[in-house]
Amino acid sequence: MVGNSIVLYLTWKERIRKRKSRMTFFVTHLAITDALTGVISILTDIIWRFTGDFLAPDIVCRIIRYLQVVLLYASTYVLVSLSIDRYHAIVHPMKFLQGERQAKVLIVIAWTLSFIFSIPTLIIFGKYELSNGEMQCWALWPDESYWKPYMTIVSLLVYFIPLIIIR
Repeated sequence: MVGNSIVLYLTWKERIRKRKSRMTFFVTHLAITDALTGVISILTDIIWRFTGDFLAPDIVCRIIRYLQVVLLYASTYVLVSLSIDRYHAIVHPMKFLQGERQAKVLIVIAWTLSFIFSIPTLIIFGKYELSNGEMQCWALWPDESYWKPYMTIVSLLVYFIPLIIIR
């Protein structure tokens, strides 16, 4: 959190000085995803672990899980966007100087895909009571066989496809 806050502060100062660069733009979005991961994922998990039970309503459970997955996708897709941008800078240097709009388009696509691909999380996760009486926020599968296809799809979308694109 501290490191990302410093990065966001420094990129904000660069923006004020009107010294914007595409790299700063991408680094800002990476810092945003990491900082939000700290707030939404880590902070909520700390609170949840401290209380033992998930005390918030079902809708909060679904929203927190959704945002956690959005940030997982977003951090990966922002890195992919940065890689595509760097590729174009090296392979097409003359077009690169004119394509400042490309960076914004890549980031919009990265965030949009992150929000769209995370929608199943709103349906899959929910609040339920364990047999020992604890309230938890977890996947509401009819049985455990659903985990494998779900995790396969997530692995493809978060790791393997981005890896192929970056490579």
